[in-house]
Amino acid sequence: MGSSSSRKESYEIMDVPYLEEVLRSPLHDFSAKYMAAGELERICAHAPGAFSGETVSVLEATLRDPRHRSQTQSLFFYKRIAGLLSAIIRTGKGGKVRGNAFQALERLLTATDVNQHLAACEALGSLPVSIEGPRPEEIAASPFPEVSWEEVCGARPFEGEAICRPQGRSLVISCEGCERVLVVKMARAGEKPESLIREAFWMEKLRRRISLFEERFEIPEPFRFHGRQVFRLLRPLTGPDPIPAGVHPERYALAFTVHSDYFVYPNHPGPQGPLPPTLFRETMLRCAYLLGRMSGLGLVHTAPLTLFHNRIQRSRREDGGVYLWQRAGRLDRWLASCRYPNFGLSGVRDFEHVVPVPPRPAALYDLIGIHFLGLLLAAGSYFRFKEPEKIGLDERGRPWDVRHLFDGNLLRELIEGIFRRYYEGFSGAAWDGNPPVDAKGLAARMIEEMGVDRHMEEILRVQDQERMTDEEFREFLLGRGFDPGKIADTKRGAADITLLTGPHLGRFTEAFSLPELTRCVATYSALCIGGRHRREQRAEADQDF
Repeated sequence: MGSSSSRKESYEIMDVPYLEEVLRSPLHDFSAKYMAAGELERICAHAPGAFSGETVSVLEATLRDPRHRSQTQSLFFYKRIAGLLSAIIRTGKGGKVRGNAFQALERLLTATDVNQHLAACEALGSLPVSIEGPRPEEIAASPFPEVSWEEVCGARPFEGEAICRPQGRSLVISCEGCERVLVVKMARAGEKPESLIREAFWMEKLRRRISLFEERFEIPEPFRFHGRQVFRLLRPLTGPDPIPAGVHPERYALAFTVHSDYFVYPNHPGPQGPLPPTLFRETMLRCAYLLGRMSGLGLVHTAPLTLFHNRIQRSRREDGGVYLWQRAGRLDRWLASCRYPNFGLSGVRDFEHVVPVPPRPAALYDLIGIHFLGLLLAAGSYFRFKEPEKIGLDERGRPWDVRHLFDGNLLRELIEGIFRRYYEGFSGAAWDGNPPVDAKGLAARMIEEMGVDRHMEEILRVQDQERMTDEEFREFLLGRGFDPGKIADTKRGAADITLLTGPHLGRFTEAFSLPELTRCVATYSALCIGGRHRREQRAEADQDF
């Protein structure tokens, strides 16, 4: 049996030079090259030692060949070739050949053709990494204890007079001059209390691992009432009810203490105004490191920003309208999504969005991309929020042009610095050299697109109107700036309605208006996965790789 297997592998190895020649020769057409690549895939699966440095060179040259760009199936062809290089890295024999394949994919990250670049990024991003995070414990079932407002307030970490203020769906109980605050976070209407249970679980896990982060990271400390962290909050015995609107009717809540910086956002001005540029830069780079470090430890935050492709159609889309960055579609209301990021002066926050690292490398590649996209969008929004009244259209109906608010040098530093710090946190080592991204050119394009509100329109389709009641329809239009005097004359479901809800990045139903940012995100994500994979392989034994 072993002899037969060896003969089969020998025949396959003999086929490799011929297949290399098919890929290399201009005498063979696209279909022949496509089939040759498929044969090489089959050989790689059965005889990973069949490939040499020459094979790697041929595959790289094939990926760079401009003659294939016009083919309808070029993207699939490029993905097949790049996938072969990735397979050689994963399964090939000999560190030198594997190292050559890795370097070939890294060089291809500078490819100008969109499909070539995407194929190389996805191939690097598919490399396996040895990361395994903790799994959430089984969520305890109801009932949840009922806790009085007075009992919750009694858990505050200070003795002075308490000041209670709403912060979104949370209540923040503070004291003049006190560093720590008590936060009561409520479940939203329609949201299950399990999200709060998950958040408390991750808080405790991260608190036990805080020494692994080596940077300032203020992790909340959850309370337990009657043995449970999530409870039902009763109304006060006296005085007004402080609970904000829009929370779950059962009033599910989680209480925790944390540093008062927890609600200081890096990009959005607070009571004291925007963060000074130096502190803003430090905060953004530190949060990039923390997000990368969390991911490297197996705890992946899925929503540094909550981004949507289409908010209006959330209820009837399978993806819920959530933004999928690799599809490069229009980004809905980008400034609104940046207003309250899930990271800030205290570090990363809102751990209800944390999940264990996914088993598939490609899924981790997608999530790392979400991190880079969120960080870079927040970086651009910092300059816009310097004058938040200049958003949308001016009094003449023209898009605001506030490109002068941007500091191109600072933005360029952030583009490079965010990658370097994230890479360091995720891979465990500093990035050596210059990343293959034109940070100066990207900064200029970000300023051009983010500094002028060209894309303001959103369309409320008839299908979405028909899902609403008349009252919901009216409230929807009012909430999006529709002229109140015209609502009575607007019949629900009669026709599509154009609303000015931007700024968006891209026209409605069209592409993302900043494709350079998508390329940057893909490149950075691929480099992080690839760098971690390579360090792990070197640490095991194969120093040539």
